[in-house]
Amino acid sequence: PGTGLTVFDTALGRVGIMVSGDAEVAAIARSLVTAGAEVLLVPGGARRLQEYWRQRIAAMARALEGRCAVAHAVAVGDADWLAAANRNVGAAAIYGPFEPGFPDDGIVAVGKLNVAGWVHGEVSLDALRRARSEAAVPGPAELAAQDGRLPAVETEALGGEAEPAPEEGR
Repeated sequence: PGTGLTVFDTALGRVGIMVSGDAEVAAIARSLVTAGAEVLLVPGGARRLQEYWRQRIAAMARALEGRCAVAHAVAVGDADWLAAANRNVGAAAIYGPFEPGFPDDGIVAVGKLNVAGWVHGEVSLDALRRARSEAAVPGPAELAAQDGRLPAVETEALGGEAEPAPEEGR
């Protein structure tokens, strides 16, 4: 893990980077998008399909929540020289928000599962900016504003003894 987050202002738009499992943490993406990121790059790898699908679904969720584009670049194939990740599975993809100007399923481009190669697609910054101003769902700023206003959650037992609440961090 690094020591902070950075948004890079480039000719292709404002870009934030979240490595692999970082995509599974909505707060990281929210921080980057709230700071102006329009595109999130998510490089990484997965040793099992379950791990790949978790990363893919998280990347799509970040595109939805952040009204941004997410480029999910995954390592694919065998890398016997790298003991920590000697076999990787998945497919690279580009996701957009589920808003007008983007595919209905949010998938701008996707590679073939477990086939190495380039994946490319076009994302309009104007369409991203329209999605942010006219979106059907709350965006990062609205979600952040709600954090302090969410009501307390109570647990009520129905039909028997309640299970003890899990300890924090378990």
